[in-house]
Amino acid sequence: MAQKAFNLLNNKPDIELVVLNGIDFQVVPTYMYAGDVLLLTSLWEGSPNVIKEAMTANLPIVATDVGDVREVIGKTKGCYVTTFESEDVAGKLKKALSFGKRTTGREDIKHLELKEIAKKVIKVYEEVLGNSRRVYSER
Repeated sequence: MAQKAFNLLNNKPDIELVVLNGIDFQVVPTYMYAGDVLLLTSLWEGSPNVIKEAMTANLPIVATDVGDVREVIGKTKGCYVTTFESEDVAGKLKKALSFGKRTTGREDIKHLELKEIAKKVIKVYEEVLGNSRRVYSER
């Protein structure tokens, strides 16, 4: 799907499709900060980490509507959820490339930071236990 979409845009010689498959995870941030768009064309996912990593790099994203992708990127300008049709992927990829700047992704996913998730988990435990005391301290 990614290759087909890329082929539809291949009339632009300045666009290169770089496939990040089988590379060391420690190198991924380098690609994220060097790239112009992250393209994810998975057929199924749960909550893909690469999407959240791209959001923290403020990288425009084009991704199929799998797992929680729509929830994570749906409100961020420069990020696009696509169908599984190569033509739609190519169209959204063109939009993301035309966006031409970094997104507000990092700010838009602050609610997913570990500290925020921990607060929510603790709140659930407090509600279940019927205990209104705070069991943590903020630093």
